[in-house]
Amino acid sequence: MDMKKMVIVPLAVALICCGGAAHAAKDAKDITTQVIEELHKINPAAPVDAVSKTDLDGIYEVVMNSQIFYFHLKTKTLIFGEMIRDKKSLTAERKAQIQALLTQALPLDKALKIGNGPNAVVAFNDPDCPFCRKADAWLKNRQDITLYVFLYPLPMHPDAAKKSRNILCAQNPAETYRETLAGKWDKAFTLPAGCEEKVNAVLDEHMKWGQKLGVTGTPAFWINGIGVAGADMPRIEEILKQGAAGKAADGNAPKDNPKK
Repeated sequence: MDMKKMVIVPLAVALICCGGAAHAAKDAKDITTQVIEELHKINPAAPVDAVSKTDLDGIYEVVMNSQIFYFHLKTKTLIFGEMIRDKKSLTAERKAQIQALLTQALPLDKALKIGNGPNAVVAFNDPDCPFCRKADAWLKNRQDITLYVFLYPLPMHPDAAKKSRNILCAQNPAETYRETLAGKWDKAFTLPAGCEEKVNAVLDEHMKWGQKLGVTGTPAFWINGIGVAGADMPRIEEILKQGAAGKAADGNAPKDNPKK
């Protein structure tokens, strides 16, 4: 991430006295700046998206590409791992909230759109991922979903990026996507002449959003805004049974809102 484009989210401070709001906000901003400065001393390229105070004295939550860790400012200590309270992972809950909010900004007009059902299913898939293929074989029989596919080829599959470009180059990308995941294009094929450069920008955007959402493996799903990691079909079925009224962590599901 370009450091010049780094987003800093100030700490939320609850105040009773309106006269002290500006001063407290300034203090919060100063502390946030301190945290970021200290993190950049450790790693100058750290893509800090947000900093917020936890309810533990002196410990701050830091978000980078939907990944969460903690920082103790006074001792300059990085803390990795889950924050557990009352047998619940506060870290996992926060990550789900952040990802759910990010799904609202997904450029669904850039995804492969398949179907027209009431349930919005966003999928980040690698064309050569066996679990992606298993999940898609199940999803293609559903009439109650609109599937939005973002291609996310992983380094472990050397042909996945080429297959992703072949899908995006096709006259009917949705059909070619389904054929690819069914194994039709596993043998050698040639990309249409002059097409590769045209679709690189789209594939790059698919990859960028996967990284923003913290996708590290495929398939990764958001069903009506609720995240599901892997080909967990029972969990997906459970969410779909709730219908389009099912709520994400922030109470919303992704909306198909193409850019004008």
